[in-house]
Amino acid sequence: MHKKRWIYLASTWENRFTLRPIANKIESLGHNVTSNWIWIDESFDGRTEAIRDYNDINGSCTLVLWPDEHTKHSSGKFVEFGIALAWGLDIFIVDRSTSSCVFFDLDLARMQFVDNWEGLYKLLERK
Repeated sequence: MHKKRWIYLASTWENRFTLRPIANKIESLGHNVTSNWIWIDESFDGRTEAIRDYNDINGSCTLVLWPDEHTKHSSGKFVEFGIALAWGLDIFIVDRSTSSCVFFDLDLARMQFVDNWEGLYKLLERK
């Protein structure tokens, strides 16, 4: 049996529609997804969004980063990744090949890489 996780999904704003069925799948595995931003259809002001996302990360024990650089560049996901590093959250990075970041090279037991979403689902079933 795996432990239940509270998971924040970090990616670009443009990926929110793609992340919705992924969040549903993660929840069907018995975890909670804390990323409220993926369910919002229109962008609000930056300060409101930042406060919401910060609070969502604060309520998580795990951050899943999808650094997909095939969409519009967005630095927010890397800020969220940095918060997760600083706070000691477990971090799963999906498809590292789409982006590079010097902090990906840290040798941290709590940071794991998976090639795709199926790999993440398998990992979450075991953990």
